[in-house]
Amino acid sequence: MLEVNGYNEDFQSYWGEDGDLFVRVRNSGVKHYGIIGYAVQWHLYHRRLEETIEHVQSYQRLLQDREYRVCKNGIQKR
Repeated sequence: MLEVNGYNEDFQSYWGEDGDLFVRVRNSGVKHYGIIGYAVQWHLYHRRLEETIEHVQSYQRLLQDREYRVCKNGIQKR
């Protein structure tokens, strides 16, 4: 988490935060593992925001950017 500067706090809604973190971890070469079947996860209920075409297009661009490794507004403000 420190290497990629944690969650990007520039997000104004919860849509995309996890994907943004995934892309930075993947791009930085960190070995990561899924935890399905190995860990318990709790999720607080909240109203689901529907994705927009802008969300989808933004995420698709993010997936293509192999240089994106560290966010500017995460654990440390850069």
